Amino acid sequence: MKIPPDILKSRVAVITGAGQGIGAEIVRGFVEKGYRIALVDYNRDAGLEQERRWEGKGKFYPCDLSNQQEVEALCRSLRDDFEAIDVIIHNARSPAKERDLLQNLENEWDRAIQVMLKHPIMINHLLLESLKKSSNPSILYIGSTNAHFISQQPLSYHVIKGALSQTVRYLACEYGAHKIRVNLLNPGIVDIPGRPKRNPQFFQEVVEAVIPLKRTVLASEIADFCLFFSSEQATYLTGSSLDLDGGEHLQDHFNLMMNQMRNTTCEMAKI
Repeated sequence: MKIPPDILKSRVAVITGAGQGIGAEIVRGFVEKGYRIALVDYNRDAGLEQERRWEGKGKFYPCDLSNQQEVEALCRSLRDDFEAIDVIIHNARSPAKERDLLQNLENEWDRAIQVMLKHPIMINHLLLESLKKSSNPSILYIGSTNAHFISQQPLSYHVIKGALSQTVRYLACEYGAHKIRVNLLNPGIVDIPGRPKRNPQFFQEVVEAVIPLKRTVLASEIADFCLFFSSEQATYLTGSSLDLDGGEHLQDHFNLMMNQMRNTTCEMAKI
């Protein structure tokens, strides 16, 4: 699909994992600000749906980010289609479910490293000349507060999200001479439109217990912060990491749980 000529002068954002979830919200935010979008996703149906949704304001590029040949072909297509690229947002993640260490290492580790760490770095470098043609080039990684603590996610996810902080620092130094900024956004628990919650009342009680702002971050708020990092207001911001978690990381969760258990015991003693 060719990009309509009336928007050929718009700024360009390349967004991976653009077909659904957080990625789809980031796409929405950038489209509404007048960007042209390169919609990169492994899921062809989801990617094409996003392309149809935005009526020619973006183009879908199917790509398996674990496959180096497909990544190289993606970057060739992007260089052919866009004279300059202003923003790259690395949002795609590799599905990882194996909590068993050996199973995770054997079945999921390599793909996760390729999708979320190795090949995003390769994309940056293969699109370097296109970024250099922008007046305000920006690279943004979507990380996670799992970089700081251990959750239900498997080993590979935690290791990669932790490694992104140093990746961003290194690339910020590497690309600074080209005025290309590189930053990291670490969302906490995300409220994604259309995603059902199991036992929502209990979920909300837990959220209120551990998050000072008493709610989860909205996917639309993640899109807003992506726009800020890419904006003219952030032209001196590089190599930084921002935790977007409503203050969840500020509290001692052990003592929170101890107090909760203590209060529960007291309430039961009154019965």
